[in-house]
Amino acid sequence: MRYDETLEDQALLPALGPDRLPVLEPGETVLATLTARGLALYRDKLASDRCYFRTSEVPIRLTLSSTRLLLTCDKFERGGGWRSPSPGMMLAANAISKARAASRTRGRVLVGQMRLRWIARLGYQERHNRKSANTVRLVAQDASGPSVLVEITLDKHTSPHAFTQAVLDAAVAVHQGEPRRLTAEQQDALASLSLPRFEPASGQLAIVDIPAALVVARETAFPRAGSPA
Repeated sequence: MRYDETLEDQALLPALGPDRLPVLEPGETVLATLTARGLALYRDKLASDRCYFRTSEVPIRLTLSSTRLLLTCDKFERGGGWRSPSPGMMLAANAISKARAASRTRGRVLVGQMRLRWIARLGYQERHNRKSANTVRLVAQDASGPSVLVEITLDKHTSPHAFTQAVLDAAVAVHQGEPRRLTAEQQDALASLSLPRFEPASGQLAIVDIPAALVVARETAFPRAGSPA
């Protein structure tokens, strides 16, 4: 994740064009776009003390391409959230916080990406009660050791199953497009992958593991020279 508008390298982070949208790489095609409402990033596990970034109730543009899942957001510091015993003080504090947030984010954009070749685990949850939300979770293994968990909150009208299925299909296509680095077992496993249905009674995300996923690193961002694209 990064806040700058100009990036010189897309291996780990996407570059933005004048329209503040990600610059596509040669041969890359857009498969789907939608707007999410929240984002949280974790290290190792889903725990409050392992969360190193969170934003909610802001429009986050998600772009699923043939090689990456990209996000952009220019309202990532929403402001607000202050608590006070006095309603008047709370309203004033919230107004000041929101104004400061708007000032901080003016001219800056939050950008990020998850290359499909890095996704090791993919899951989703459908909104099934007042406390739940339509959620998509991506898990990847960082080259430095800890796993990276990305939790995306969709709006209540967006199907997390359909979006997660689209990400899974695109990720499988990426791996199958590089058969030289796959074992026979990995090829068979990729061919038979299917996304399970979410069961509200279980309270657990519907999850699928993706074989042949690569660790998150600059060296693994693109196919090796001489390999099929």
